[in-house]
Amino acid sequence: MPTDPWHGRATEYLREIREHYIQLAGVRGTYLSSIDEIHRQSAQYFTDASKNLDVLNAVAGKIKERAIEPSFHLLGETQRQLEYVKKQIEEVDFS
Repeated sequence: MPTDPWHGRATEYLREIREHYIQLAGVRGTYLSSIDEIHRQSAQYFTDASKNLDVLNAVAGKIKERAIEPSFHLLGETQRQLEYVKKQIEEVDFS
C-alpha cells in the first residue's frame, strides 16, 4: 500500500463520499415514498367521481349554511331595523 500523504486524504474523502451517498439514498427513498403516496391519493380523486361529487356537495352545503344563509338573515334584520328607523323619523312632528 502506498504511504504517500495524499493516499490517506483520498481514503478519508472516499469514506465521506460513501457516508453522503448512504444519507442521500435514505433521503431519496423517503422522497420516492412520498411521491408514491401523493400519486396514489391524487389518482383516487380522479377515479371516484361519485364520492367527489358527494364531498363537493357537502362542502357547498356547509358554505351555504355558514356564510350565505346568515348573511340573508342579517340583511333581513337590517331591513327591518331601517324600516323602523324610517317610521320613527316620519312620525317626528316639527311643528
